[in-house]
Amino acid sequence: MSKLKGIKMNFKDLTKSEIRECFNNIDKYLMQQEKKFVKYVDLGCKVVRLIGYSEEFLPHIEKQLTFVLRDTADKYDATLILWKENNAFNFGKNLLPKFNPKTNMRLRIDLIYFPKTIWDIRVIDESISKVKPVIDVKSEHGIILANDYENNTYYYGVNNLEPEEFIKEGHLFVQFFNNILKTPTSNLAHGAVIGLNGNGILMCARGQRGKSTLAVLSMMKGFEYVSDDYLILHERGNELLSSPIYSIITLSPKMYNELYDYLGESRFVSNNARKDKYVFNIANFHDKFI
Repeated sequence: MSKLKGIKMNFKDLTKSEIRECFNNIDKYLMQQEKKFVKYVDLGCKVVRLIGYSEEFLPHIEKQLTFVLRDTADKYDATLILWKENNAFNFGKNLLPKFNPKTNMRLRIDLIYFPKTIWDIRVIDESISKVKPVIDVKSEHGIILANDYENNTYYYGVNNLEPEEFIKEGHLFVQFFNNILKTPTSNLAHGAVIGLNGNGILMCARGQRGKSTLAVLSMMKGFEYVSDDYLILHERGNELLSSPIYSIITLSPKMYNELYDYLGESRFVSNNARKDKYVFNIANFHDKFI
């Protein structure tokens, strides 16, 4: 078995017009495909429109975002475009001539010496971030992430949408929600929030410290539930509010056994492809969400 050589190309010298050309080429590419669905995600202080070019996204969206998913919305603040991408390498090389071996001599030489080469493309807009790419094509993993901050439009193409593989990427769209929610009055937070009579308690801790267990036990004992992992914090006047995002909980096998009698009709979603985590949809507890 031959080992593939990975080449990571970081482009930091693109002009604004070249970056805009990349986004325009993404739009042109997607216009050739058939739109399958339009949904909306109500994040409390923001509404995100989801445009899907693959119906395979819908089961994941419906399981993870049950509580905040909407069929219609009066207005929206950002758009997230989703599609299944079968060839991330071809997608990347067609974004701009300098990404294409036919027009880039260095890449052509790499292909001659390493015919099985796969490479990643990272486009950096230093006016936004010197590290975080606005376009990230991960050819080997079959993933495309793109963030058009100027137009509040975000892009997510992925090759493998099988449940056990897809969920290994973690909570759905969390990287995009983080970008959309990062404003002077709102942000995405990693933590657990439970409440009682409208007053909440925020619990922050690293993974494997019991946030999910405590949040889920509290919910099943009558407390209101916002999150056991990711949540939204936003200001309204002098108040700090929290809003839920995900309708899934993640438990270790040990805690799953401990909480089995409390889980009721919660629906099993995945074992996270590693069998060290169990993921459940807790839509049957949505009357306890706040």
